[in-house]
Amino acid sequence: SHLMDQLWLDKAKAALGDQAALEAVAKDMASEARVRGFIAWMRTTAGMGYAQNRTYGVGLLSNKAMAQFAKHLPESRMGSPVVAFQDHLIAGKKARRHAAVGDALDLDAYERIVRDFGKPDYELWDTQNKHVLHVFDMGNGQLAKLAINMYADRTVVESAFYVPSITVEGAIKGGEFIPIQ
Repeated sequence: SHLMDQLWLDKAKAALGDQAALEAVAKDMASEARVRGFIAWMRTTAGMGYAQNRTYGVGLLSNKAMAQFAKHLPESRMGSPVVAFQDHLIAGKKARRHAAVGDALDLDAYERIVRDFGKPDYELWDTQNKHVLHVFDMGNGQLAKLAINMYADRTVVESAFYVPSITVEGAIKGGEFIPIQ
């Protein structure tokens, strides 16, 4: 579905201009219908128990995050602000690994991610992996952390799991994660 979101963004830019298109598409991607659609897709994927190499558009990167990628990636690798969530994070090898260690995301986290994608509690730059991180405070010292990577043909959530807040705070203090400004 994220390919349709990209087409939609391109058409909106032609009709509305860049910034107005970004705002309109981001607002619609966080609509109640889209949130329910993502949750249904996530439940179906989890219920099947295996990935089918499918994605779902969950939101748009901020202009600040796009600028951060532009500073650190070659121009040939700069892609779209449309971010896709990959089904293997829900029902693939990574999902099984996170479930086994107890840090797999739950329904509350998935809903928060899609509903508040453009408003994470932390928007960080991972200096080691060259990823944008969206971090959502889920309470009880737990953070839902998404690592977002950009390629010329796609922008995707590479990983998504719970981490203790102390881990993110330590990485910020140690300079591994830098707040995007």
